[in-house]
Amino acid sequence: TDYYSEPDKNGEYPVYTVKLDARYTPHHNAQIAYKKYQRAKNAEKMLLELIANGEREVEYLSSVLDALSRVTSVAELGEIREELYQNGYASQKWAKTATQKKKKEKLLPPLEYLSSTGMTIYAGRNNRQNEELTFKTASKNDYWVHVQHEHGSHVIIRCLGLQPDEKSLEEACIIAACNSGARKNDKVSVDYTFVRNVSRQPGGKTGMVFYTDYRTAVVLPDETTISKLRVK
Repeated sequence: TDYYSEPDKNGEYPVYTVKLDARYTPHHNAQIAYKKYQRAKNAEKMLLELIANGEREVEYLSSVLDALSRVTSVAELGEIREELYQNGYASQKWAKTATQKKKKEKLLPPLEYLSSTGMTIYAGRNNRQNEELTFKTASKNDYWVHVQHEHGSHVIIRCLGLQPDEKSLEEACIIAACNSGARKNDKVSVDYTFVRNVSRQPGGKTGMVFYTDYRTAVVLPDETTISKLRVK
């Protein structure tokens, strides 16, 4: 009788017939059945963990693919190669070019913009720059901007103790939209919050984060607008 199942309308519990192995005692048969159950239970737990890890791998590699689609220089490509090495996807020999082997690699600066009202805005070129920008360069009270449910740049508004004006915030959201996998969409939802509300994903790859207490704006990606704001 399976007392762990729901009873029927008459209050009766389902009854199952378990075929026993005549070579063993009932007690030994019960031990064998329990061991099979434990193996199945452990296999389910391991499979769930493998599936979750696989989903994180796919998410990370998709973010690398997005960064590759926005590469504009050999140096940026080199940073992505190094990132893949650091995350265990490539050998060091493959990741480093001949010139990089001779000296310690230095990260490129992030993309820099100046809003119409004079606020400095930064955007990471890839996952490594996103990590550096959000957790080392930015202040806890700066604004962090990122396209919603898509891969793309971490965008930082340098506030210097000030509240960003609506124009600067809108332009930062457009910058985030244009530097993301959603840049070809007609309308893009972009989240923004304080840097202090952003944290690394436990066990996540480079640039993978969680964030809370955010607001969302809907903007139109406009390359012409952000090209005018870009600091050369």
